[in-house]
Amino acid sequence: MSENSLINKREFSAYLDELKQLKNCIVIMAVRDTIVTSPIKTNINEEEYSKLQTLGLSQLRTDNIAQQFWSGYAAVISNGKVIYEKLDEKREDVEYKTLIDGIDIQILSSPYKKMDRASIIVEGKEVAVDQRGLNIVVIDSKKKSVIDSVVFDTWEEKIGITRKSIKDDYNMTEMEQKHYDVGIFGLWYGRNYGSMVTYFALDEVLKGMGYSTVMIKNPLGREGINLETLPKSHSLRFAEKHYEITPLYNLNEMFKLNRMCDKFVLGSDQMWNYGLSKPYRQSYYFDFVEDDKKAISYATSFGKDTYNAPEEYANEVQKNLARFTAISVRDDFSKRICAENFGIKAEQVLDSVFLCPLEKYEELTQECTNIRKDFLFAYILDPRPEFGEEIKKIAEKTEKNVIVIFNEGDNKAEAKKKLALDYKNVEYWDEATLNEWLYCFKNADFVITDSFHGSVFASIFSNEFIVKKNFGRGGGRFDCLMDQLGLRNRMVEKISDISTLFEHVWLKDKIDYHAVQERLQPEIDKSYKWFKDALELPKEKLPPVVLADKTVTTPAIWKNIKCTGCGACSNVCPADAITMLPNKDGFLNPSVDYDKCINCGLCEKKCVALHPKYENYSKPECYAFWASDEVREMSSSGGVFTVAAEYILNKGGYVAGTIYNEDYSVKHTIIHSKDELWKMRGSKYMQSDVQKVYRDVKALLNQGKLVLFTGLPCHIAALYSCLGGRKYKNLYTIDLVCHGITSQKVFDKFHADVLEGKKLTDLQFKAKQPWGWHAGTNAKFEDGTSYSVPLERCPYFIAYLKCISKNTTCGECQFNKLPRQADLSIGDFWGINKYNAEYNDQKGTSEILVNSERGAELLEELRGAAKLMKPVPLEIALNGNHVMKKPYRMHKNRNYFFKHLDDTDFKELTLSCFRDDFSKQEEKILKDISPNMHNLHYLGKIVAENAKGRKVVAWGDGKVSKKYLKNILI
Repeated sequence: MSENSLINKREFSAYLDELKQLKNCIVIMAVRDTIVTSPIKTNINEEEYSKLQTLGLSQLRTDNIAQQFWSGYAAVISNGKVIYEKLDEKREDVEYKTLIDGIDIQILSSPYKKMDRASIIVEGKEVAVDQRGLNIVVIDSKKKSVIDSVVFDTWEEKIGITRKSIKDDYNMTEMEQKHYDVGIFGLWYGRNYGSMVTYFALDEVLKGMGYSTVMIKNPLGREGINLETLPKSHSLRFAEKHYEITPLYNLNEMFKLNRMCDKFVLGSDQMWNYGLSKPYRQSYYFDFVEDDKKAISYATSFGKDTYNAPEEYANEVQKNLARFTAISVRDDFSKRICAENFGIKAEQVLDSVFLCPLEKYEELTQECTNIRKDFLFAYILDPRPEFGEEIKKIAEKTEKNVIVIFNEGDNKAEAKKKLALDYKNVEYWDEATLNEWLYCFKNADFVITDSFHGSVFASIFSNEFIVKKNFGRGGGRFDCLMDQLGLRNRMVEKISDISTLFEHVWLKDKIDYHAVQERLQPEIDKSYKWFKDALELPKEKLPPVVLADKTVTTPAIWKNIKCTGCGACSNVCPADAITMLPNKDGFLNPSVDYDKCINCGLCEKKCVALHPKYENYSKPECYAFWASDEVREMSSSGGVFTVAAEYILNKGGYVAGTIYNEDYSVKHTIIHSKDELWKMRGSKYMQSDVQKVYRDVKALLNQGKLVLFTGLPCHIAALYSCLGGRKYKNLYTIDLVCHGITSQKVFDKFHADVLEGKKLTDLQFKAKQPWGWHAGTNAKFEDGTSYSVPLERCPYFIAYLKCISKNTTCGECQFNKLPRQADLSIGDFWGINKYNAEYNDQKGTSEILVNSERGAELLEELRGAAKLMKPVPLEIALNGNHVMKKPYRMHKNRNYFFKHLDDTDFKELTLSCFRDDFSKQEEKILKDISPNMHNLHYLGKIVAENAKGRKVVAWGDGKVSKKYLKNILI
């Protein structure tokens, strides 16, 4: 067969016939997108499938069309023999590397929902057409040359063909023939000053280390930005003056950059913000960088303190991050996201702008021709009239001129209108260059900004400033920055507080930049060393980026954990690498220090949420119990805890239970004296921090000490897990009939709003006075006042009892059911009247479930101290506490409650959620938005109310409406 015979064929069937006749050739196939049109339809006819099988291929057949849809497929045939064939029915990528007859071949088949790419690299050169359908490359194995490269679009009803000119593929542009040490990928072209200066700094740092650099143009994706078509904005003019820049590639050509660069650095800024990275698939995660190259991220950020990409996209992110040589991030929350979402170890470093020598910025400011003195500088990203009012107050106070700069890409006329700055001596530098922007930070008498990089450069030039925390642009990164600078006192959360803070700091409380520099310099040195090592050291001498994969916080494990915050993992960790920290709702979750972690996997093995056990009676005996009237008067219910605790303490034993800290947070502790017992009485209705109490109990047990451990059912399960299954004869356990827990964060908000932040001297939720055997909040304060409100009217109790403020895992609890976890279970015997009214004297009746032999032994010892202890059918107790049959469901407005907990009055929020009435909030919303958007509000509201768990896609005209729709639909 001649070469021309093959390349002249344009019909799929005829082409397959020619392939069958090949001698001394290698045939390579790779599918891009899909090879069939749907799971039930294919345009490849039976004869063509038969010819594929004649070639020796077995995985493309008429009986597995569904498996072929959107699936990766690759095959290699050498001299008529199938060397490799794989159809990935899980719709994953298929990758294969081989050496045949001395020819290096690399294949990638990526379906539509992955990278959507077909790559066939021969001797380091891409030769595939890389279009939808079956890409085929034919190589003459003797001549070691590519004969043909085609793609048959089998998705089209009439299968079409596209042929690639092989000669063109081997021609490299003059630019592509250049070589660079480092390729910098990032938002250097961005039309905002922060992006521009970040990459200028990064480039200068690398050049200062002696590396040659090139800026990588943003790829052309489906929604990509074609830099060639953008008007020559200042950012692009600046880039062309200061950088070397690569040719413009589409996403499927990014691999060509491997020819030009030895190392790749993903630049600082929000490169991993899903909204920014999504249009460019996985290129912001260096999916195109070959394994023998170094892939380094420096001070990259997720932009926001949560990562909300779809699961499929996030899974690809995880794979690609694991391929990096070294990863550093700018923010503490980005470090956390790397660990918790992706199992990746990231070093937190300073933004590259702090590493660049000050004189480099000074040189840029010298190019500024607009010389001004005696002025205030306002760099505002999100202008609004309140900003204008505050700037005016400060300008009038100081009698200074004002220079205002908005982002370069903003509509300046609209921005001025929004700012509404009514002041006589104001200049708007509408077309300010980066040089002029830096000049203002250096020479202003005072800076007012809502920008992250505005704060950074005010500090770099040692200038006085106030920053308004910009929640819409990643509020978490502002917190992180100001903590790094030690200047939290220069940040406000409300615009209206700017002038107030200015009154305090102007000419009175100057920033001590010597102290700031002393604080920053160690971090600058550490960041610079990390970056230098990542670039210079051999890969094998750098620490791995993939974290220990056997911990409870490993993403693949964590997603299966219904964490109660029991603290078992923290107690069993032999390296003390786990601490319990509050999540966004304030509930305790494990946090792993991967620098300490030895990846033993013990935390996972001991996790009771993953491995619950049920070893007690499934049908326990039940009793109604009264202690003496004196004991019941100071107890929440029938006084059984006090009686049991006194029995243990009288025998020289120890009791573990919950107490309040000085700030009225709750913790577990151990007491050894009846004088301390009062601390443990009373219901707390908050999550307890167990600290290392299980370790301490184990130590006492091993010393032969008698111990009574009390807690929620999950605490009992955790204790037994930490004890390793050993049955201690000197241990008794009691669990509470639990209705769920709320977080310390919820109580703190209640304390601040409803209790007016007064200093507490006493707090009881089930005191017998003044309501008898009931519940409510009784609080006493240092100023002599008090708060006493029954549960029906107390917003804290309403939020709790209606499951508005509880932990989500309480709604699917695995422990508060039969069989119970502890030897005895105790709780209020609600509904005892219906069985026997004589067992309720309104002073409190406890129910006791006897769950084990040890429980029966303990109860018998308590009989002598009981005023009443009568058997009652188990069903009576279960009917009175339905939660033991099935956990209470979370309130439908529970997520709304926590979303708005920080910024809404506690009582107002609770009652709105409880009554399902958000009219007050709606009035505020409608007041704050344009009347033109009111219809959008009602539309979004109706959709949200009727979504019933379904995914909702938001759209609108412009950024404002899109953002608004997204917020109301969450």
